Amino acid sequence: MAGLHMIKASPECKKDLSAKIAKVKDHLIRGGKARKDDNWIAALREVDAMIAKGADSSQPILAFRAEMLLRLDKLEQAEETMKRAIALESKLPSLFKFLGMQPEAYLCAVNAQIELAQGRFENAVAAADRAHRIDELNDEISAIETHVRLICTARIKGNKHYRLGDYLKAREEYKVGLKYAKSNVSLLNNLAACHWQLESWENCIEICNQVLQIRPDNDKALVRRADSYAKLEKWAKSVKDYEAAIKIYAGNKKIIEGLKESRAALNKSQVTEIAEAEVEAQAVVKESQITELSEIPVEAQAK
Repeated sequence: MAGLHMIKASPECKKDLSAKIAKVKDHLIRGGKARKDDNWIAALREVDAMIAKGADSSQPILAFRAEMLLRLDKLEQAEETMKRAIALESKLPSLFKFLGMQPEAYLCAVNAQIELAQGRFENAVAAADRAHRIDELNDEISAIETHVRLICTARIKGNKHYRLGDYLKAREEYKVGLKYAKSNVSLLNNLAACHWQLESWENCIEICNQVLQIRPDNDKALVRRADSYAKLEKWAKSVKDYEAAIKIYAGNKKIIEGLKESRAALNKSQVTEIAEAEVEAQAVVKESQITELSEIPVEAQAK
């Protein structure tokens, strides 16, 4: 009976409703297996096939799609899909299981992970706690709730150490959180900030690179990486990042000043390089002339 709630049926399609339900179930089984194997692309393909069969009004299926998009680091699409799922009214029986979980608990669990990825930590804890209350005996739900709490606790501790100026301890706490959420942009940015304060410019750049792979337009990572490149006197790269950041935050005085300084340093370094190249070229010419002269017989030189 639960399958009837997974497809939006109209009077015209009642004849083939059973066939559609069977196909949706097949896709769900394959999608569930792909999810278990961490094959997010295959799982998303099966979910999209279910939706194409008419399961676009199913809360858990939309939540399934949101989860797979999140796993593939497509955060904005994941959040948009989750909003659509939450907006729907659930009509599933309370005893119905979806991927081994109660549908409402699964919905809350996925939402908790999306809230976490967006840096809304308090919302994430609330959603994870609700999921656990609904389906407290489910191991996966319990694991998600535990992980969310561990990540949020690590962030709180890290922020406390950071405010006190203990950047080494703050760095270690953020790393604890990242063990459970390696792509969390908020934690990565906090970790990059610690490296910056510790004057570990190369490490700061490396962490900013990770952030920008997930969020290419993340202004904090762009500016921090630009600052780090400037510290390393990699002026061209610094200018490039400042220029990208100024497009996001036009008029920001700090970015404008950083861009101005890096451009000036870049121009100066280029002038110096040209001058050094000219000196080097002159030295090469002079050396070749001396070599040619040394190869002329002494008798010829005397003449």
